[in-house]
Amino acid sequence: MSDKEKQSLVDLPLSGGSLPLGEVFLKEVFTAKPESDPTGKTAHDPGAKLDAGKRLPWVVKYGFRHALAEVVTIGTAGAYKYTKYGWKDVPDAKARYLEAFERHMEKYFVKDEVIDPETKGHHVAAAVWNLLAWLEFDLTGGGE
Repeated sequence: MSDKEKQSLVDLPLSGGSLPLGEVFLKEVFTAKPESDPTGKTAHDPGAKLDAGKRLPWVVKYGFRHALAEVVTIGTAGAYKYTKYGWKDVPDAKARYLEAFERHMEKYFVKDEVIDPETKGHHVAAAVWNLLAWLEFDLTGGGE
């Protein structure tokens, strides 16, 4: 992707700032467009809401609420076992979290073990947590 194409991608608002998308999302979905109402109303029409084309975080948060709650349980267990944000300082973190992801997936798919006997959490939730840690480092340039 060229620099010009990358510049055309919008920064999605996150709490505490924004995260440049790079090539993560489809360019066609998140390109800078004028705000509009999905029902065709103008900005000054009664009942207008200029939210067409905006992110839909609740679709993910609500749609995956049980899975995300299990990942939160895994993260909470890790925070109590170690420290809240100590995972960010692990040497060679990206490689190690990717290996941990794979170990949990192997336990689940190869060994048919759903619950991790050590944490009492779901192996796939632990795998997702490790992949989220890897993704966080990949997006922020850390974990080397």
